[in-house]
Parts: sequence; C-alpha cells; structure tokens
Amino acid sequence: MLLLFEFDQDSELSPMFVLRATTDNSGKETRIPVDEANLSLFDQTREFSLSGPVPNSFGNLNTAISFLADQGYISALTTPIRYRNRLMGCLIGCARTRQNYDSAELALFSLFASYVATTMENVYLRAETTFRSSEAMSLQTVSSVLVEERSLDTILATIVDEASRVINAKDLLILLLEQNGQWFRVSARKDRNVNGSLNRRLSVKDSLNGLVVKSGQPLVSQDAMTDDRANQERARRLMVHTVAIAPLRTRERIIGTLAAHNKRDGYFSRADLEALCSFANQAAIAIENAQLFNELHQARDEIEQKAQELQELLVETMNVQEDERRRIAADIHDRVVTLIVGALYEAEACVRFYQPPPDTHNQVVLIQQLLNEAVEKIRRSIRNLWPATLDQIGLIPSLKELLAQQAKASGISCDLRVHGTPCELPTPTNVAIYRIVQEALNNIRRHSNATSMDLLARYGPQHIRFVIQDNGVGFNVHTVKQSPPRLHFGLLSMRERALSVGGQLHIVSKPSLGSQIILEIPRQSS
Repeated sequence: MLLLFEFDQDSELSPMFVLRATTDNSGKETRIPVDEANLSLFDQTREFSLSGPVPNSFGNLNTAISFLADQGYISALTTPIRYRNRLMGCLIGCARTRQNYDSAELALFSLFASYVATTMENVYLRAETTFRSSEAMSLQTVSSVLVEERSLDTILATIVDEASRVINAKDLLILLLEQNGQWFRVSARKDRNVNGSLNRRLSVKDSLNGLVVKSGQPLVSQDAMTDDRANQERARRLMVHTVAIAPLRTRERIIGTLAAHNKRDGYFSRADLEALCSFANQAAIAIENAQLFNELHQARDEIEQKAQELQELLVETMNVQEDERRRIAADIHDRVVTLIVGALYEAEACVRFYQPPPDTHNQVVLIQQLLNEAVEKIRRSIRNLWPATLDQIGLIPSLKELLAQQAKASGISCDLRVHGTPCELPTPTNVAIYRIVQEALNNIRRHSNATSMDLLARYGPQHIRFVIQDNGVGFNVHTVKQSPPRLHFGLLSMRERALSVGGQLHIVSKPSLGSQIILEIPRQSS
C-alpha cells in the first residue's frame, strides 16, 4: 500500500503531515504533528520495519506507524516529496511481508516520488491560478458595488457572499464592535435565513474574534471545539470546526472582524486567510465610507437647516428694512417737507404783502431757492428710501420713472420695453423687482462706463422675466464671486432679493462685452 502525506507548514499550532491519498482509500485526512526530530526522517529515502517497538526518534509518527502495523504491514519505505528543495510531503510504501530493498529499488521509489512532486506542483499551480482568478473577479465585483451602491447592508452582503464563495466556507460573518468594546454585533452573515442571526450580540471576551481584535493579526483554527483559545462551548453549540478570522481595520483602529466558519473541503490555508484579509479590507472601507457618508449627510442637513434659517432671517431683515424705510420716508415727508413748504409760503407772503427793500427782497428770494432745492433733494431721498409710486401707479410706471431719473442723473440712455400683459403682483415681489433694477442701475452708473442700457420686461405664461442689458466694459463674473463679499455686496443683495420671492438671478458678463442681469420669477410665486 502507498500513502501520500502532504506537508502543511501553515498550521496555527505546528507543522503537520496531512494524509491526502492511499491506494485503498483508508485513513484520509489523518493529521500528524511534525517536530524537528521526526522531520529529519524525511531528508532521504529510508526503509524500516513496522514489527516490534517503534524507534523513539519517530515521535509523533507513532500514530501512523501503529495504524499501518495494525493493518498487518511489516515493511515500509519512506521518501521525501521535494520540488526545487522545497519539502511538499512524503510517500510511504508498505508491504505485508518482510522486504529487503536493494539500491535500485530505493532509487526507483525516490524517482517515483519526484514524479509525484512534479504532479503536486502542477496541481498547486493550477489551483493557485484558479483561486487567484476567482479572488480577483470577486474583489472586482465588490469594488464595483462599493462604487455604485449606497446601502451598506447590500455592500456587506455582497462581500460576505463573494468571500464565502472564494474560500469555500459554509458560513461567514461580519462582526462589528459595539461602542464599549465588550460585545460584537453580527452585521452581516452568509446564512441570512438563520433566525435572529443579524444584530445578534456576541461576547468579545475569551473568543477567537476577540483575540484577533486584541492582537490585530488574522488567525486560523482547525478545530474551534478543541482549541484552547476559542470559546469551545459556543463553538460546540454553533457546530463550528474550522475557523479563519481577519480584522476589520480602518486608518485609526480595529472596528470588528470577518470570520469564516467550516471550510467545505478541508482546512483553511494561508491563501484562504490572505483572501479573507483582502475582503476584510474592502468591508472596512465600506463601513468607514458609510460612517463618513452619514456624518457628511448629517453635516449637510445641518448646513442646509442653517442656510434656510439664515435665508428666512435675511428675508425678514429685508422686510423689516423696507418697512423702516417706508416709515422714515413717510415721517420725513409728513414732518420735514411740510415744515419746509410752510417756510416757503411764509417767505412768499413776505415778498408779496410786505414788499421789503431790494436787498432784503433778494435775500428772501435766495432763501426760497434754497428751500425749493432742499425740498427736491429730500423728495429724491424719499424716493430712494421708499418708492411710493409702487403703491400709487404700479410697477411698470415706477420703473419708467426710475429709468428717467437715471438717465437725467447719469446721462446714460435708458430704454424700457414690455412684452406681454403686465399682471398684478404682490407688494413684496414688486419691491424686490424694483430694488434689483435700482441696484443694477447704480452698478451700471458707477462701474460700467456704459452709454446705454435696456430693460426688457417679459410677462410669459409660466414666468416673469426682467433683463437688464448695458454696453459697458463688463467684468469677470467668476473672479467677482470669488472676491470677499464686501466687494460685491450689491450683487449678493440682488440674488437674495430674487430668492426671497422664489425667483432666480443670473449674471452674464465678459470683459469689454457689457453685462446682462436676468431676473426670472415663476408666476405662481407672484
């Protein structure tokens, strides 16, 4: 009979010989620990007798030798299976009769072992290629899900499915540490049909997963039911034998583990553990991204809430400002202008009824001129404070009057065109439009060096649009917006006034090509 043992040096306890094949299919998966003493037995081809006492140097191989002796075998040959000086296993041949092997037979047995070594290496290479290809495809799938999917549960479920498929594990869990670090919470699991498996809490203390969290290193256990490092009672209750665990590591700390249970075709290898670590890294990235996304979403909500509050406060401030301007304008008109007009009447009465001397008459006339000029300037200031014509004659006539005043004060040619039928607008909307046009005219007068400007008012079925166009020097809109707010406060106030009535303000300008300001307000907002 021939027995093929594979050398497994990746065992978590000590190197082992694992029985992979026999000519009579008996005793498969027998695992024999290997120490330095009995490892030296396989440095060359040897023959020995299975009858009688087993030499002490055989150490842990006593189990295998006793098994062969119990089967009635008397003679045995051992030879190492090596590929390029790397020990891959050993080949044991045994017979039921006493044999005396000559040098040619020993050489033939050694040659056969070299063929076995070549075959095993080819099998390893094919398996490694298949494994790595499967791992790469699965990691590509996970990477795509990381980019395209927003749901953390969906991402973790994909990672669990792909990882368990690659390493051929019956079950696989993602365990996240709770805040106090004393418990794990099952966040994802391969067998999602297990009742109560998700969000279940598991103790960190005295567990293999806890050991991984503490050490920060992955591990493999070939039998958790007998492993002193494991919670053996839990392992027996959950029927967990082979285990592979990788830490979930973010840039700052370990947040949990990725644990695979019960490999379907034997024991977890180093390659399995390396693949599991790759999937654990992807899971950690997904969890960290989800946390960052939640924090970002929360911060965005807070910013939007603050922006909304500031917008409402600004609208309220502008309304209070307009009310205060109206009150001041009315107060000046009713009190100051009335007093000045009364003084004018008194001066006129002095001239008409008392006929003062020429010198005095000239002084009184000069006083009349100064008082008339003061009344005119005060009335201009009153119009700037509050356009009373909005209440008296409406928006379009008020804009015509405003353009006429602008043309008179600046010498800029101003033209107003109206398309469509003007409709009734609420007072806040009228005030916002008037103030935006007023600020635009002031900017044109101060900065544009324009010689003409046009105001187009278009009343459409869905929107009301006002377009203010000049032929001035223009400016770089992006540069102006990037400058400190105090340098373009007028543009900011125009935009905020538009937003306060549900409208939008667009500014189009280029150096030497003039400027265009477009105000658009939905009719339902008006």
